[in-house]
Amino acid sequence: TIQGLMAYYFDVEQLHHSVELNKCRYNNIADNARTSSFAKNPKFPRCTLLPFVRNASNPRYNFDDRVCRDGRETCDDTDCQRFPLKKARVLHYTYCKNPWNCNGCEYLETYKEPTCYEMLREWFKVRS
Repeated sequence: TIQGLMAYYFDVEQLHHSVELNKCRYNNIADNARTSSFAKNPKFPRCTLLPFVRNASNPRYNFDDRVCRDGRETCDDTDCQRFPLKKARVLHYTYCKNPWNCNGCEYLETYKEPTCYEMLREWFKVRS
């Protein structure tokens, strides 16, 4: 894929010309910097839910962010789920799922997450 090719080129071939960009500004994938109590597998972390979705009686919709996935005490600098979307230059929809397959969106788990919700709104706003 192009992602692997670009990573190889700048990590191996042109290391002295590479610059690490802010991953939340360029290629924001809305990933969570923390492991949540909901995550059964830390590879697939979830984020803090929108207030209207939280349901204390249902553990599926009552989880909180906990520990930074990279082991640091604080990971606010890499928390793309709290990065203002207005400052983002490129959005990556892998985590939030493709907007054109939304099927009403209310069934998509990621739609209930604030950043994904914003990204989907922006997608449809740009195309309306």
